[in-house]
Amino acid sequence: MSNYTPNTLTGDLAPINAELEKVAESIADQLDRRPAEGESNQMEAVIDMNSNRIINLPVPVDSNDAARLKDIQDVVSTGLPDQTGNSGKFLGTDGEVASWQNLPEDVVSSVNGEVGDVVLDADDISDVSTVNKFWVIVSSTAELVSISETTTGKMAVVTGYANAVFKLAADGYAALFGDVTASNGRVWELQLNDTVNAAWFGILPDGNDQSSNMTNALARLAGRVLFVPNGTYVFQSSINVTSPEVQGIFSSGIKIRGESSLNTIFDNQIANEALFVIDGPVPSGSYAASWGSFLTDFSIITTTSPANSIGIRLINAYEVNIERFYIKDIDIGILMQNGTEVDDGWNMVNIRSGWIENAAQWGIKADGSAGRNEGSYTNLEHVFFQVCGTNDGGATPPTSGAMIWKGQILNIKQCAAANGCQNVALYLKGESGLGQSVLLDGFTSENTVGWGLYCDGISNLYSINSQIYNNDTFQSQTMVEFNADTYTLRNINIEGTTIRATSGNNPCTAFKVSGINTDWGSVGINRTNWDNFDFAGQVRYDGFKDKPYSLANKTAAQSLFNSVSDIVWDNIISDAQDCLDSSNGRWTIPYPTLANFEGAITLENMDAGATVVFNLYEFDTASILKTVTLTAAGIATETFQFDFTEEVGQTGTTRSYTIRATQGSVGSKAIDITPTANNFIRIRRELQEE
Repeated sequence: MSNYTPNTLTGDLAPINAELEKVAESIADQLDRRPAEGESNQMEAVIDMNSNRIINLPVPVDSNDAARLKDIQDVVSTGLPDQTGNSGKFLGTDGEVASWQNLPEDVVSSVNGEVGDVVLDADDISDVSTVNKFWVIVSSTAELVSISETTTGKMAVVTGYANAVFKLAADGYAALFGDVTASNGRVWELQLNDTVNAAWFGILPDGNDQSSNMTNALARLAGRVLFVPNGTYVFQSSINVTSPEVQGIFSSGIKIRGESSLNTIFDNQIANEALFVIDGPVPSGSYAASWGSFLTDFSIITTTSPANSIGIRLINAYEVNIERFYIKDIDIGILMQNGTEVDDGWNMVNIRSGWIENAAQWGIKADGSAGRNEGSYTNLEHVFFQVCGTNDGGATPPTSGAMIWKGQILNIKQCAAANGCQNVALYLKGESGLGQSVLLDGFTSENTVGWGLYCDGISNLYSINSQIYNNDTFQSQTMVEFNADTYTLRNINIEGTTIRATSGNNPCTAFKVSGINTDWGSVGINRTNWDNFDFAGQVRYDGFKDKPYSLANKTAAQSLFNSVSDIVWDNIISDAQDCLDSSNGRWTIPYPTLANFEGAITLENMDAGATVVFNLYEFDTASILKTVTLTAAGIATETFQFDFTEEVGQTGTTRSYTIRATQGSVGSKAIDITPTANNFIRIRRELQEE
């Protein structure tokens, strides 16, 4: 209640103002709680209205105004939806209209998390059967089974299964693998996100066989990512999930991501089959494949050494990524095969950032089937092979090693086989259904016992910036060998290779090619870096004829008569590919090409006007290909030059050529070739670099 405040009077009434002030002071004394201190009166106890009502309250406008019953009823009738039949739901809004809503399905997988406006805090849970009327919190699926919940949409968290989240499905829902059926018959449906924890399906690093749980989990996920936490998981049966076609000829591939490459460990205890088999739908007469499989951040090892163990096997698999992995003590690390149909095989496979160690057979075996090369587009980057293969005593072809391949399109970039791999680092297998198109970029064979590269059939191989190295302990008799005895070798270019071998590694040949099926003119080596080579017993080339450049002098005396004489070039200066024979002057070539024969001969005792005839002669057909006749000036010694350019050679055989000379004048007077360094011959393919 307010104090009385008098109005000030004027005129004849002004004397009354003094009396009015006295009245105001008297009222204030009565209303003030403590008049001496000037405090306004305040309620210090409950006012008993004797069941009477306060009436005539105004419409509230300020936050501190009293609200009337009518005001509250108006708000409830217009703002709060009907609660009938909405048990277990929460009040939500779209910003304009309020409504009862189910709890979101994409809930976080954590007890200490937040779902919309519902906060789950394990420290505040006093009743495990409900949290904010929406949640059931239990530590095991066994506990969840025992809860007879009937409210469809009720959510549950199982803390012992990596906080797996379940939702009570509608009555009649058929349970899938991973769901939990309660004792009352209702099903708690496991809620799946894009990435699903393996523990939600009971896949645990507890020493027990996880094969069945893993297979069933991948089958249900249908392309979602299965996250496998750190730990060692035992597998005693192969994981082979073949789902039906979902888009054209493709089915969803499996997706597995470990927590870390060295700590998510799969213990492969399976004999005669792979731990993981990636394949397409059941063959039905035409090509069909799984699409988009990936396996990352894991290790495959074995604690039981099963026979013929395999880490990963690919058959009809398209767009596969295997990354950040470690495979050890498995007989075949990764196996790629052709399927039963004509076009079946792996396609678009990326293998990156991995280590394969101590594979008794092959680190990677991807050689397909005879008559077929449908393994296509295989790409390796930063893959390391160590101690792979079992020594076969130098068998040809090699029977085990780091990698074997036959297919279409292989790219190997910055990969290495090192530290005691046996027999071969990379074997490009020749077979019907010839492999084709291989790119080696920065490939290294370091201390492989045997071949760095062995190939017995390929069409189109390009190697750049690779390295082959052997020391006294891990020796190689032939570092790189191409053998075309049975299958074709063509379009091979080895460029920029670094060759290193210690002195104790002998005998040793760096590059060798042989075989009747060699397309000699398209098989070549360029710009080799001989970093540490040419010790006793070490040979750079054996059989290569792609650059048949020969330069030689004639320093021994020889006489020409009026009969034919083959000029013998006895002092060879350059003949890296052994084309020129210094004993008879013959130059050989195993394929057709355009060649230039250029040289000079110094003669003495020539009469003025006498002639000498030079011929380019082919022995195998007894044919004179080119001729030049020169006339002497009659001086004591005189140099005569010849320059022939001609198509020589023949496919599939070796042809020999020589320079023949004879007198054109009558008589039998000997004409001597003066022994001098000015007598030379240079033979090269046209447009060939010297």
